[in-house]
Amino acid sequence: MAMELLFENHTQLDEDIIHHIIEKDYKRPEKAKQYHVMTLLVGILAALAAVYFGRLGILTHQMLTLLCTIALIAVCIYSFYSYYQNMPKNQIKARQNTYSESLLIPRKMKVYKNVMYQSAGKSHGEYRLFQFTGIETWSHYFLLRYENSYVVMDKNGFTKGTAEEFEQFMTARIQKNC
Repeated sequence: MAMELLFENHTQLDEDIIHHIIEKDYKRPEKAKQYHVMTLLVGILAALAAVYFGRLGILTHQMLTLLCTIALIAVCIYSFYSYYQNMPKNQIKARQNTYSESLLIPRKMKVYKNVMYQSAGKSHGEYRLFQFTGIETWSHYFLLRYENSYVVMDKNGFTKGTAEEFEQFMTARIQKNC
């Protein structure tokens, strides 16, 4: 059983918790960091080699052009990668649904066997944040996507019962809302 837990208008405490989860689970993989640093080092070494061989006077015009091109490409890749890592995660418009007038996608969590955890997804995960009307006490409710339906439910729904009981509860809630 895997479900997406969708937050709306969460409190500062929720934001801090979500921020902590993001920092913990969405750090760049070590391998990606290594490639990131290696790209920058290649660019710096190519630039230093161009300067060094140029001062020795043994640098041909073609060799200088090649080393400068390598340095420029490495710096461009590094800059693009840095920009990409600092971009807001998957901030895209999505289709409207019965509870939502405008649906943005920054946050996504899953519930598995009644335990909330962050979803890894393909490119750094995709988080969902719903903006919807019709509920007055925002801070006490989640918008939950279960299979192909959206259900508004109280936060306390995640604290009791087994996974099977929770699945039965969700199925009954969806049938009631449809």
